Formats: sequence, C-alpha cells, structure tokens
Amino acid sequence: MFISFITYCSYGQTYFNLARELKVDGYALNSKYQDGKKDPMLSNPNKSTVTKSLSGDLFKEVTLYYDELDELTQVIYNVRNEKDFRKKSGDLLSMITKDYGNPKIETDSWGISAVWKSDTIGVKLYIETKSLLGSSLSVFSRSNNYKVVKKYDEFEQTTSLRPIDYRIWLSDGELEYGVEFIGYKESKNIFMTIKSQSQEWKFIDYVQILTEGGRVVKKDLKSKREVIKDYLGDVQTFEVGVTELNSEDINAILKSPKTKFRIHGNRTGDVELSNSHVKALAALVDAINK
Repeated sequence: MFISFITYCSYGQTYFNLARELKVDGYALNSKYQDGKKDPMLSNPNKSTVTKSLSGDLFKEVTLYYDELDELTQVIYNVRNEKDFRKKSGDLLSMITKDYGNPKIETDSWGISAVWKSDTIGVKLYIETKSLLGSSLSVFSRSNNYKVVKKYDEFEQTTSLRPIDYRIWLSDGELEYGVEFIGYKESKNIFMTIKSQSQEWKFIDYVQILTEGGRVVKKDLKSKREVIKDYLGDVQTFEVGVTELNSEDINAILKSPKTKFRIHGNRTGDVELSNSHVKALAALVDAINK
C-alpha cells in the first residue's frame, strides 16, 4: 500500500512546480473562465466544467471546475492507465509530500486518498480500487475569503446576496439537513433556509438555536414540500423551511464557539453548525453592509 512512502517534509514548492514535474499544465485557481466548451454540472447547473485532452503518459485528460462566478475552484487530472498509475503512486506520493508535507489518509468503499492541505490550496491523490470512476490527482482552492453571489431583480428592485462554495449539509446519524443563508442588500434582511432531501418526509416545523451562554431561540420554519427527482434520476422527498435571522441571532452565531440546531418535525434532528457555515454567514453580513 502506498502509505509506506510517506515521509515528513515541510511545505515547499507551489502547485505550478508540481505540475511542471508531472509534465502537465498548471492552472491559476480562482482565475476567471477563459476558453473551452463549458458543460453545466448535473448536481448544480449554476456551476460548470471544462474538459481537455492530454497527451502525456500518466494523465489522459484534465477537468476544470468553475463556480457560479465563473472562477476556477478545482482542477482534476484523470489517469490514463490504472495499472501504471498504481505502480507509480509511490513516486507520486514522495514527490507531492516533498512539496506539501505530510498528507492525511482517507479511505472509502471505492478507494484510498492522500490529501494535503495548506491555508490556500489542497492536493488530493486518489487511488480507485473498484475500477469504476478511475484514479485521479486533484488540486483545489482553500481560500478563507468566502465568495458571495449578487443578483439584481429589476422587477422587485432588490439585490439578493448568497454565499457559495461552502459545505451546506449537516447530519445527525441518518438524518441530513442543508443549511444556507441569503440576504437582501436594500433591506439588509438575512434569511436562513433549512432543507431536507431523502426517502421520507420529515415535516420540518421549527428550529431551536443554541449558542454560547445557553441562549436558546425558537424559529418557526415556513416550509414547503414536493416530490422531486435528483440528478441521478432517483425519486426523493424535498422539504425546505425559511426563517429570518435578526441582528441578535446573527451576532450570537458569529460570536459563539459552537452553535447547535434542534430541527423539529415528524423526526427531530440535532446538528452543530460548521465553521464553514459561520464563515459563510460572516461573508454575507460583510457584503450586505458594504
């Protein structure tokens, strides 16, 4: 197993140095879309990808992932030959470790990954063992400056603002909830949505928010429900509840080291707001007040 090749090194060369060593093109993360045919992503049509063929021995193609602002957030190099790639995985690990330091090893039912992360960039070497999706090398942005999408509605004469590219899903065992924020520039109102997509109805009713010092507030969720097909074609129940956050709620969440939600309905779930959510909310508040 390739884990044995890992040795300790400090961060060194940049992604472009690594790309040069691997004889592939390097791409500037967070740069604007420039060329190639964009394809919308099935899971999120607001995002897009560009795929380009490669002529090297190790990788057959590169896929560029763009966010809703048409800025590059991830680059994935797809392996040409799985057998050859596994043979060379030890050398690749040593090369990347030399530049980025010790990786974190992650496993799932499909394969094993080595992941390197700095404050601004991440690198993932994925060895796929099921021969379905294929092995890959990916480079992704880890900017702490969360992006906010602005959209003006000329009929309503309002500007909506929405943070993007943060992990919205939270789980309590088998129960999963998506938590997102949206604000409006003119009124400075901020709303939180809690959604559920699963095989069963939860009948989301209200949420309790617990922040530091034992502050608990109850928020009714004006919810709607529908049956949908997900991007894989599977039938799912979809529920979304909306509530407004006032300035006290927002300040409590931003200042609290931990924020917990208890989401009530036919089934009740307890989840903890992630650091990513808090940063996204802070970015939204900042954008509204500019």
